[in-house]
Amino acid sequence: MLLDEPFSALDAGLRVATRRAVSKTLSDAGVTTILVTHDQAEALSFADQVAVMRDGRLAQIGSPFVVYTRPSDRATAEFLGDAVILEAWMEGSLALCSLGGIPVRRPPVQGRVHLMLRPEQIRISEGGKIRGHVVDTDYFGPETTVRIQLAPIAVDPLHPADPHQPVGGEVINIRHWNAMLARPGTELSLKVVGEGVVFPWDG
Repeated sequence: MLLDEPFSALDAGLRVATRRAVSKTLSDAGVTTILVTHDQAEALSFADQVAVMRDGRLAQIGSPFVVYTRPSDRATAEFLGDAVILEAWMEGSLALCSLGGIPVRRPPVQGRVHLMLRPEQIRISEGGKIRGHVVDTDYFGPETTVRIQLAPIAVDPLHPADPHQPVGGEVINIRHWNAMLARPGTELSLKVVGEGVVFPWDG
């Protein structure tokens, strides 16, 4: 069965309930189904396999978990949801960036790279070693998108011209449930949970 944007005209609450009911009905009946949608969350929640098409070609195909957490390239990463992209230096299995040393499983390259994390991997933590201040927020009820400018990193006087040393100062997005804790101007401590994904440097 081919479903072409079948839920697009429904309001948010009805859309979720209808999608769940249709998915269960088709699964129980054993009907192989292709869902065409521009709603990334809908694709990830509905499908057993997700195919991302770009310029008429398949960019990646896999389970929703794999394509979201381990996208094949930067364009796919940014298409599937919010992504934090930072300059980093890959050494072995660690990507060194303004958020510290982030573990990467089977990095495709070494040296200068783009590091990708999902916003939910960056957490507000009282004991976190990363500092930043809140620039602004977008409130969505159960969660708030928080824009944070990372604190500049002090330059090592012994290696003042080290091009591999992160400098900080980037603005990143994270998600947090407590809007009151992340008011504009607030200074926060952060930590990173889980692994990152790296893409070759493209300038």
